[in-house]
Amino acid sequence: MKYSSATDVVRRIKVCLAMDGFDVERLFHQAGLDQIDVDEDSHDIQAVSDKFSLLWEKLAEVSGDDLLGFRVTSPHPLSWLGVLGHVMLASPNLKTAADSLLRYMPLVTPTVRASIEHDGDRTLIALHLVGGKRAVPHQRYDFTWSMLLSTMRFVVQQPELHPVAMEYAFPVPPESRPYEERFGCPVRFNATRNAMIFSNRDLLTPIPTCNPLAAEGLLRLLEDRLAQARRTTFTSKVQNLLVSMIDQGGALREQVARRLLISERTLQRRLADEGTDFSTLVDEVRREIAQRMHERLQVIKIVPRHVLDAGCGSGADLPTLQERFPAAHLLALDGSEPMLQSIPAPRKTLFDKLLPSKAGLDKLCADLGNLPLAQNSLDLIWSNLALHWHPQPDRVFAEWRRVLRVEGLLMFSTFGPDTLREVAAAFGELDGTPHTLPFVDMHDFGDQLVEAGFSTPVMDMEKLTVTYDSSQALLQDVQALGGNPLATRRRGLIGKDAWKKMEHALDNQRRPDGKLHLTFEIVYGHAFRPAPRTTASGEAIIRFQPRKPQ
Repeated sequence: MKYSSATDVVRRIKVCLAMDGFDVERLFHQAGLDQIDVDEDSHDIQAVSDKFSLLWEKLAEVSGDDLLGFRVTSPHPLSWLGVLGHVMLASPNLKTAADSLLRYMPLVTPTVRASIEHDGDRTLIALHLVGGKRAVPHQRYDFTWSMLLSTMRFVVQQPELHPVAMEYAFPVPPESRPYEERFGCPVRFNATRNAMIFSNRDLLTPIPTCNPLAAEGLLRLLEDRLAQARRTTFTSKVQNLLVSMIDQGGALREQVARRLLISERTLQRRLADEGTDFSTLVDEVRREIAQRMHERLQVIKIVPRHVLDAGCGSGADLPTLQERFPAAHLLALDGSEPMLQSIPAPRKTLFDKLLPSKAGLDKLCADLGNLPLAQNSLDLIWSNLALHWHPQPDRVFAEWRRVLRVEGLLMFSTFGPDTLREVAAAFGELDGTPHTLPFVDMHDFGDQLVEAGFSTPVMDMEKLTVTYDSSQALLQDVQALGGNPLATRRRGLIGKDAWKKMEHALDNQRRPDGKLHLTFEIVYGHAFRPAPRTTASGEAIIRFQPRKPQ
């Protein structure tokens, strides 16, 4: 699988600009970024970079503000880094966090090249924004440096952190004072590189949220993704495209060939030369997507005794959980009694004979936000595509934290706000009544986890697209996902004419290949319940740990 948060960067920039009153849809359209999926197009790095440069040129022209790059900020300092931001949070100090940032920067965005140099008592972080036919405007560097500094301040929880010097490979601006005020240090222009320089003493500042266990698992995940990103075989290129374009039928092969600027015949021949074929790759990608949740669990070292599958449905994940944790007692929980009754009996294992009092499976019908379980009773909560059904996810998180033991793990997936966006748009032509769930944004889930008392939550997202030949087939699959539990849903049946109007709106969304697309945004998250920092009476808890032998 391919990891990148470049598309999320685009989304956050749009939100920030909209808050400043810009007509973002028009500006992004002029820059060619309105329909682009940066993660999909990252193989054409220079073209993507040129579009970003054109966007900043348009923004500076419209605003008349040459220092606009400093004004565009994000309310979520880690959003542009994705999982990498949480690796930084879990690092022991800022130097280790910076090393991780630069090593895995290619996974965040392909348009940024980063390096780090150590010189005596100082450390230099250099950035190079890839340029194509268009020169990179200084506003892009202003924005990138501001985001980087804000991220480092957030990670170390020191708002006054500042570099000792800045270097810009741009001519001296008419007014350099704003740069010195923004960075809190001298700024040298006409330099040979673009760099931010810190004292080693500042970089060795401990990070309060250091979590070696979380860092170890996340780094293993990023290493795997970095290795995949560096693969140069033709098969891997096709696989990377399939991840973002996964489809049904022969049309996908034509699209992949077109994106690679080759014929379908050449595509098949080159795959055959490497011992595979197109259908095999599609099947492999589908299986890999189905295992994403379990991949995330495998990189974390945990041996739970009690595991809850929250929102288990008919128990599809239970066999894998039982295989992964054979000595654990599993609890299958769902709000539907018929779904629980449809769960097949668990298969017998050696642990059932050796540890009959510990291993096993119990079923429980209950609400996700009101668990009939004791406090500190679980080691792992697993919830796969269930959270979006609950109207108050913040209440669910608080309840899950209550029943987890200290250092217990929560791992979940759910649908994000772009899920079923095509259906929502089609019904929007019909009336103003919501016909799809108001799926929560990934960043809001992260905020809710922190507010509920979880430590260093890690959020990630990917989009899957399924295609259909007819609107009827698409709507049948949507109906199979479940009903509409919204209290504000439309009452009564939709008339025949109104239904045809909605179907017509769907048909108008057909892509050039003649197919209808249905988007699913999958949000992944995991977090630990931390050890308490204060007693029940409010007294601070100070822990002493023996130093590891050298």
